[in-house]
Amino acid sequence: MADSYYFNNDFKNAKKYYKKLLAKYPNDIGAEYYYKYFLVLKSENQIKAANFYLKKYNELSSLKN
Repeated sequence: MADSYYFNNDFKNAKKYYKKLLAKYPNDIGAEYYYKYFLVLKSENQIKAANFYLKKYNELSSLKN
């Protein structure tokens, strides 16, 4: 659901569903969801929160390499 809103540039609704997804499955989802949530937060000028999720994305991405 979150991706559907994201790819249709409905970031307000995407934010709601990414937040739920990350809260419910923080260790079971791919790093790309953290990155998409970062972009959604950044688009709403929530820089501090966005940077938290960018760091999380970078941590998870580095584990794959």
